[in-house]
Amino acid sequence: MDNVTKYTFAKNTIEIGKVDGNINKIQDSAISAARSARRKVQVALVATACHLATHHDVRIARRLYDGLKETVRGRAIIQWLQTYGHLEVGEVEVQEGESTKTIKTFTKCKGNAGQHEKAVRASLNKAKSTMWWDFKVPDDFAGFDADKALKRVIDQVNKARERIDSGKHVANDAEVVMPSASTIESVCKLCNFDAVIKAA
Repeated sequence: MDNVTKYTFAKNTIEIGKVDGNINKIQDSAISAARSARRKVQVALVATACHLATHHDVRIARRLYDGLKETVRGRAIIQWLQTYGHLEVGEVEVQEGESTKTIKTFTKCKGNAGQHEKAVRASLNKAKSTMWWDFKVPDDFAGFDADKALKRVIDQVNKARERIDSGKHVANDAEVVMPSASTIESVCKLCNFDAVIKAA
């Protein structure tokens, strides 16, 4: 870092030695640009909803999402357009070079043309006042790895025992509290222990 005097990224250059005196200005510029960008995205979303009401062409929604998904919260954009563009999302196959891949994207408008236009226009005022960045999109539940969780608990128990056995920085009454009979029974049911014993 000592040999670097300038840093240039996307036509923006800073002089490393002069950062201290300009840090507030540099940060303010970034903050202002980010706020301006998200307002422009909001305007583009409302314009897209208006266009959808007239033309019912989901490709225009796909184009906006595809252009923004790497720079902003893509899932919030999808949620906003589903809600106020009254679009459905599904899986489609797209060509990428010589291969095809399946992607999740906008597939069609909800209802026929008349119903769709009526729905978009009815929610337009709400769309204008609902900022896309305020959309709280819950994460998709990715499942739960019980095997990994139980292994982690076993590892923690063993480490706790080793720590107590070492006697280093351990309270006099330190102990590892083992699972109760009811907890053991629950774990056995969870793991279908009876079936495992019968199979053995």
